[in-house]
Amino acid sequence: LDNQGRLMCSINKRRHSAAGVLHHKTFVLNVPPANLAETLLAIGACSGESVDKVERFSAPLGGYCRPGWKSLTWPPEQPED
Repeated sequence: LDNQGRLMCSINKRRHSAAGVLHHKTFVLNVPPANLAETLLAIGACSGESVDKVERFSAPLGGYCRPGWKSLTWPPEQPED
């Protein structure tokens, strides 16, 4: 991530996630707390192609998005000169 809000991300094109990113032209980057490490490893160890990860893991993660989240626009808005 640089000072202009640009992020470089690499995803193996054979992964199920890559098809979604390429199709929707968007992705979400989450930075979870350390106490979710075990659950996150379990999420990463299975494929969303064969497992409904929201259904399987939403309870250990405490449900869906917490209040206060907001959608981001890309590219970031540039201040007018």
